[in-house]
Amino acid sequence: QVVLAMLAFSICVQMAEGLHFAVVPYVSKPAMGIVMGMVAAGGNLGAVVLLLTVFRNDNIERTDTGFMVLGGIIMAGSLILLFLYFPEHGGMLFRAGTLSYNPQRVKVPAGYRGASAMDYTFHRRQKMTEDKVYAT
Repeated sequence: QVVLAMLAFSICVQMAEGLHFAVVPYVSKPAMGIVMGMVAAGGNLGAVVLLLTVFRNDNIERTDTGFMVLGGIIMAGSLILLFLYFPEHGGMLFRAGTLSYNPQRVKVPAGYRGASAMDYTFHRRQKMTEDKVYAT
């Protein structure tokens, strides 16, 4: 029974983590690596801070109560993503262009490309040529 509960909890945790990381490409395509690093580092720091505040709290005497509080905090944090809205893509509750809210204060210049839109074929061919030269 405990193993099944832990299995269900683990599956839900993995889904919540995937939900948070799935938002990254929509935040800023040109700076996707930076945003990914911030999300990953923030998740690690948040986990340490949350564990210290929940399990070092004198008001929570039992460990199982701490896990229940931790689960509630994780569920509340994940439910916040329900209200996430991107003007060009929309959100779970509103279609694109429905709200006049635009959170991006600094606009990406026209023609600006991120790493996902760049063409690396020239460099790939040049690297293959260098590898052949070094192999002989």
